[in-house]
Amino acid sequence: MEKYSVFKIIEDSLYSMRYCNEKSDKFYELFDNWTDIEYLYLFFKKHESDLKSGFFNKKKVKNAVNRTKKDAKKLENKLIKIAKEGKIDNYNSLQTIFKPLYNKDRNKFPIPDYQYNKIYGIEYKSWLRVYAIRLDSNLFVITGGAIKLTKTMNDRNHLKEELEKLERTKSFLEKECVIDSGDLEILL
Repeated sequence: MEKYSVFKIIEDSLYSMRYCNEKSDKFYELFDNWTDIEYLYLFFKKHESDLKSGFFNKKKVKNAVNRTKKDAKKLENKLIKIAKEGKIDNYNSLQTIFKPLYNKDRNKFPIPDYQYNKIYGIEYKSWLRVYAIRLDSNLFVITGGAIKLTKTMNDRNHLKEELEKLERTKSFLEKECVIDSGDLEILL
């Protein structure tokens, strides 16, 4: 059986998963990787054909690295800011920046329990994605994230892994009967 840990990023607002045998939680891992020049260079070299394809049509790995670092810093700051503000302002909560992962869920009411969500990077046509489970309008659990250079998540293994993390986390939260921040705090 897999072991999961929940980490608090912003109390009563933003939490992050850590999966079995991983060194850190997903939130910090993502933003550490997305600002690490060596990590980004290796990633873009490995996926250079996707980078240069018609979806983004970028030609230089160096430019992709610089763009990603800049976008990641902005995205991290925005997530932290909105997570804090959403605790006192319902009109500026995490729900305003996270979007349902699937288009079919965009206008569903009531919002499904444990809904899969994503947030895009800040830069125009950003390839950064952070994935999370929504528990309430300002209560999200980060499950992972990716640099998405292809049209769908089904095109590359590193994106399919993110879908699997969403599924595993949803099952874990359901099994533990997590419905609010108090339930998450018990798991810390």
